[in-house]
Amino acid sequence: MTIKQKITSHKKYTYMKKNTAILAAAILITSLFSCQKEKSDSTDEEGTSGVNVTITETADYTIYNINNVSFKMVKVQGGTFQMGGTTEQGSDAYTDELPVHNVTLSDYYIGESEVTQELW
Repeated sequence: MTIKQKITSHKKYTYMKKNTAILAAAILITSLFSCQKEKSDSTDEEGTSGVNVTITETADYTIYNINNVSFKMVKVQGGTFQMGGTTEQGSDAYTDELPVHNVTLSDYYIGESEVTQELW
């Protein structure tokens, strides 16, 4: 394996590892709070486990405060984009990145910052 191949392989691994962690955190947060989210502007909830949750919603974001630890989920407008390796990339595009295809996403929320250890 050449040095260029090793660097490219390491970059892909690092990129995949980072994006997998971000995606896992987003899925976890979304799944944890999807059942608790209400339509009111601000809601205080006390569960049987003693967890205090406050949810504040606006048109562009939702703020969750859990036992005085808060985080902001920002709304991302859905749309369509092209994904995949292009001809300009030549041999730098891997076979699993071909062909270029349209991807459509619905609106979704994503954390404004990383999940802190305190929040976790």
